Amino acid sequence: MTPARAALQFFTVTLTLLIAYTLVQWIALLALLPHESLTLPPFDQVSHLATALLDLAVVGGLIGGGIYALQPSNEPTAHPLLQIALLLWLLLALVTVAGALTPQQRVVAQAAVIALVLADLVPRVRHWTPIPLVWVIGIAISAVCLLIPLISPGDFLQAAFAALARALNVHVGETLAALALANWLLRRFSTVSSLWADLSLKTLAGLLALAGTLLSLVILIPLGFEIGVIGTFAALLVPLIYLIAAAHSYLPLANRNTENTLAAHWMALGVLLFLAGVGLTGGIQSLPAVQRSTVGTWL
Repeated sequence: MTPARAALQFFTVTLTLLIAYTLVQWIALLALLPHESLTLPPFDQVSHLATALLDLAVVGGLIGGGIYALQPSNEPTAHPLLQIALLLWLLLALVTVAGALTPQQRVVAQAAVIALVLADLVPRVRHWTPIPLVWVIGIAISAVCLLIPLISPGDFLQAAFAALARALNVHVGETLAALALANWLLRRFSTVSSLWADLSLKTLAGLLALAGTLLSLVILIPLGFEIGVIGTFAALLVPLIYLIAAAHSYLPLANRNTENTLAAHWMALGVLLFLAGVGLTGGIQSLPAVQRSTVGTWL
């Protein structure tokens, strides 16, 4: 299987999982409404399935993007490791929809697929520019964070490890992988120089990793961990970092080339959602008092 075909298949699975996630989420919402004629599964059960589908969709999209960005799209060489990774991913998606996997089995399978993809891609990277470097670091952090909750030092510490690992997975691992793909994409529609784009990626990767670490640490506040002024510090620094990240996107978005593509519009929407979602809401929730009062809620 060529890298381009593998990337397309991962994207296809991602789109299918997003559609399934939307349907399951609607069922979860219907389960909350008073009903007599409908027989629906419990909300918690359906909500956990929706979360699992969304997690798989995000990771699959990042994997497909990494395969496409890091390898020449017209490379005719077959990649058996990518074939195995794709088959395992398809099987994982099917059994997840069927509800036949425990969370532990699912995360192990996810980490195995990431490991197979890295084993194929890393030896083939000819030049370790910032794009492959940041993507590999991000997706590798994601794989490690998936496995951390499997450590069993005790019920209380395991709960803390699980909460911290999940937060680091989203706010550091997946964010860095997405940042690398966004930087690769902007070079296709913008006239900014490669030197500026490389410097921007390295700067934002360091800043967003710091912001993600702070956002992850405040997850421990409701569990009784005293982390000093980190929560207050995060509430001030996280929105500032995401404002800097949004400002960095202005130059490439304002200097478009003649290529007729909607990629810039989607990237602008993504920047706005990150700024409003993680930057603003995440910063507010970093305050210890807010974190304690919102834990376990939909917010």
